[in-house]
Amino acid sequence: MNADVLRAAYGTFAAVVRPLRDEESWRPTGCTGWAVRDLVTDLPEAPGPAAEGLAAVRATLDGLLGRPLPLDRSDEHYARAATGRAPLTDADRRALGADADRFRLFS
Repeated sequence: MNADVLRAAYGTFAAVVRPLRDEESWRPTGCTGWAVRDLVTDLPEAPGPAAEGLAAVRATLDGLLGRPLPLDRSDEHYARAATGRAPLTDADRRALGADADRFRLFS
């Protein structure tokens, strides 16, 4: 593929997603289980998740789990793992014990 064509397409795509507000970036896509922000995480200048939003997600996930997550994981990783967008590692499974079989907590 011609690099100029790819650059132009990428620039057009970036112009569409860059102005999205945080709450808009969580909209679902045609890819089951994936939000807009999941598909554009490598886009330069794309805003990352808001800390306040991720803290609310963590609190919700802890409620669904019935206890605080017994792992030292970022809120973003926890959100991805609990929704099936990131796999649990062997260490995660050991720390979660029987609760590991409950993941994904919701989708």
